[in-house]
Amino acid sequence: MVTYREREYTIHDSCVNRQALRLVAERYQVKADIYGYDKPEIINGYIPDIQATNNNKTIIIEVEGKDSINEDKKQIDTFKKYAQYNYNTTFELYLAINKTKCLLRGTW
Repeated sequence: MVTYREREYTIHDSCVNRQALRLVAERYQVKADIYGYDKPEIINGYIPDIQATNNNKTIIIEVEGKDSINEDKKQIDTFKKYAQYNYNTTFELYLAINKTKCLLRGTW
């Protein structure tokens, strides 16, 4: 039997994978914190779900579930600040709804 947390983790990974594939198609070099990719670099103590670079542009992506979006506020704030203080860096926050639906919650 799959627990709620395991089900949410699977939904999370599906969303991360879709965003990683989108960025690969846009010719970014992608590191993702899921199977099959190199791990992203640690940013002020946290590992983002995705770190993608293309020339001088960097995109940091974090995907949260319905429950974890409020629990991981410190991590989200860390990525926002990182994007704010690093030239040509954008932070995108997604909410994983189900295996086929992933909503963009904000871009900084």
